[in-house]
Amino acid sequence: MKIRFQGLHNTNEAIESLASMLKMFQEQYGIENFDNIELDVVLLDQDKEAVEIVDAASSEIYEEFEVVRAGAEEQRKKPRLRLAVDNTVH
Repeated sequence: MKIRFQGLHNTNEAIESLASMLKMFQEQYGIENFDNIELDVVLLDQDKEAVEIVDAASSEIYEEFEVVRAGAEEQRKKPRLRLAVDNTVH
């Protein structure tokens, strides 16, 4: 299933929209679990210009962030890279 939230969203609106959609699935359809959730986003700065997150050391653009739940790695069929971002460095 693909789910699209069209239009500009600030962080709080995006959180609220996603949470209300998941709650609706739970309440109306009894959906209690989800697998392989994927989000495609365009990151915008305060001027609503598209931006990318860049590694300060390597200048590489972060194109993918992956969140792996504890214990889920053993269930994987193929290895994947894990990205750890230190956003405390300015």
